[in-house]
Amino acid sequence: MRRLSMVYVAPVLLGVILFGVLALVARDTYVHFERPSPGFLVYQNGQLSAIGGPSWSGAQAGMPLNGGRIVGVDGGDFVSGHAVYRHAAERPLGETILYRVRFAGEERDFAVPTMATGSADFWLTAGNYLSNAAFCFAIAILALLLRPDHPSARALAFVMVLLGLTLALGLDHVVTFRFTKLYPIAEAMVPAGILALTLTFPVPRFTIRVRWLGIAFASGATLVMGVLGAAWEVNAPDRARGITNAVFVLWALTALAMLVSFGHATIYGRSESDRLKAGVVFSGALISFLLPAVALVAFFLLGWDFSTSWLTALIFLFPVSVLYAVVRHDLFEAERFIRLTVGYGVATAGVVLVYATLLTILERMALPLSPGAATSFILLVGLALAFDPVRRSVQRSIDRVFFRSVEAPERVLEEAGIELASLTDEGAIRETLAERVRAALNLEWANVRDTEPSERPVSFSEPVNFQGEQLGVLEGGRKLTGAPFAAADRELIRGLAAQGALALQNAHSIDGLRRAQAELLRTQRLAVIGEFAGAVAHGMRNPLAGIRATAQIAQEQATAASQSPVAETLEGVLSEADRLDQRIRSLLDFSRPVEPRPKQVDVGELIERVARTLSRSAERRGVRILTTQQPSPSYVVSDLDYLEETLLELVGNALRATETGGEVRLEHGRGDDQVVIRVRDDGSGIPEAVQDRVFDLFFTTRPDGTGLGLPSVRKIVEMLGGSIELESSGPGGTCFRVELPLEV
Repeated sequence: MRRLSMVYVAPVLLGVILFGVLALVARDTYVHFERPSPGFLVYQNGQLSAIGGPSWSGAQAGMPLNGGRIVGVDGGDFVSGHAVYRHAAERPLGETILYRVRFAGEERDFAVPTMATGSADFWLTAGNYLSNAAFCFAIAILALLLRPDHPSARALAFVMVLLGLTLALGLDHVVTFRFTKLYPIAEAMVPAGILALTLTFPVPRFTIRVRWLGIAFASGATLVMGVLGAAWEVNAPDRARGITNAVFVLWALTALAMLVSFGHATIYGRSESDRLKAGVVFSGALISFLLPAVALVAFFLLGWDFSTSWLTALIFLFPVSVLYAVVRHDLFEAERFIRLTVGYGVATAGVVLVYATLLTILERMALPLSPGAATSFILLVGLALAFDPVRRSVQRSIDRVFFRSVEAPERVLEEAGIELASLTDEGAIRETLAERVRAALNLEWANVRDTEPSERPVSFSEPVNFQGEQLGVLEGGRKLTGAPFAAADRELIRGLAAQGALALQNAHSIDGLRRAQAELLRTQRLAVIGEFAGAVAHGMRNPLAGIRATAQIAQEQATAASQSPVAETLEGVLSEADRLDQRIRSLLDFSRPVEPRPKQVDVGELIERVARTLSRSAERRGVRILTTQQPSPSYVVSDLDYLEETLLELVGNALRATETGGEVRLEHGRGDDQVVIRVRDDGSGIPEAVQDRVFDLFFTTRPDGTGLGLPSVRKIVEMLGGSIELESSGPGGTCFRVELPLEV
């Protein structure tokens, strides 16, 4: 807890120090601009500063602001920059002062009248330095408060502190001279900060050891340059200027390298989120640093003479872009903290405003209790009680209007968990999960697909896994508002995916239990049928055989006595006895276990054999049997006799269902891991009301049927490792589909 508190106390203390320095510089600078000015700004060592406006008297007099150094004032020797300002402040406005300036190895005199500077000059020159420094300090403190453990946040804070100090102390360096020795050091170390940001944003590059070595070396080298510049500034100003030139060249080079790095991350970032963050910051950095970097090279290396005030005018866009990326695109993945902070801040401001308004109204109305302590206390109690509801309302509005994210993901997870737990259908679970995600995050679309790749671009893709087994993929499109996905959104997606995986696994378990129960029931039914068939065989077949034998003897006697009517009647008795015996035999066959003897079977050859076997029966009915052949043989490992029996039953049923002139087709094809056989007829079809019962035991639509044919076929096919289904049936005919595993 102590360490956690220090994590937040340290940035606050740093902010107090930085903004204290900034306030001190701003106050002294503003006081300086209120006094008469020499018409230019100068360093303590006499070096002329290019900060200023083109209308200032120094620029009008043609003083060499790029590299010139004052060596004399009104015939006397130069003492210090502070003495120059004091000398001008003691002269009347418009009085000319003679300055001797050394430039390019030569000395020249310049007559420069004193001038009045005021608020406008302050804001046009010093104002942009101070405001940009304030922006930089604010971003540094914000980064450290949001994610002190994030490499990019620390690097950003590092470079923002250095850049803000350079701007603030740079102004002090030419105006009040309070922090003369610190400015060259801060200025020199800015390239090290830029390098640190380049190596860590939007994601860390290289190993942590390489990054630390690179940053430490750059910081040490630039620190040495800064210390040398500070030491030589007064005693060896030419050397100090050489250091300054080298530092600003490093500024330009590292800034260009940073832009290239940000641009690369914008195009080739690891994820859409990384590319978006890098793009936002890259746009701000491009505007803020590209032109100043080129201008610095022209100013210090090519000797171009112009005011440098405008160089800092656009620097604020970089911290602004960073702030925008933090708030709008969750730059440091601290979106939850930012949302709540903004919510509490807005709610607090609203409550305070209401409190102040009510007090003002009461004072204006001059009520007896106003504005006494009792009234204030009552208002405070009322506002305290109303604060949390107000804060919640404000938070919901901010979340919906600005962040477009859920305020309480735990509530969404709880409600989704309850709803998903009540579902047992896999399709319903997938639809509910997708709808929950879509509604919670305000998405264009969302769904739960199988593991095959998606055919449309997605904004997120989260696997739905249960104990290492992937059950699907939760994916979705962009938010309707165009907002990016924050860390809280990603966590919500992962949580919903986990709950969906649990619900799908439960559905699979329940489905497996149902199948096991159905199989158990089927097995029990078969066992009952077997016992029943055995009892029938034992209790009926012997009496039935006696009845048949007696009827046969009686028929022979009637035939011998030429009693034709009696003989015909006895012939019917024999026929029905044979039919009853066949039904008993079929029942026994169905209850008998299937013991396949697998071997390699050519499906095409088997189909041709079945067609030849039933060809005479088809001719008698006036029906044609057609077969299809494939370019290459299709083999399965199965029992030839049982498979032939299955096809004979299916084709026999098709022949009986087809009218004269019709066709029965036997088709087969090869899939990825199976052979598919189809038996088609063009009969009148099976009534839709009973199509789901065609494989039920003892169910038949024929008057002479036993209801054992198709159940036997399904039993055989499943024992052979395949499956059978009624694929279609209607006025155009019926089609049964048989799938058999392909030979490996």
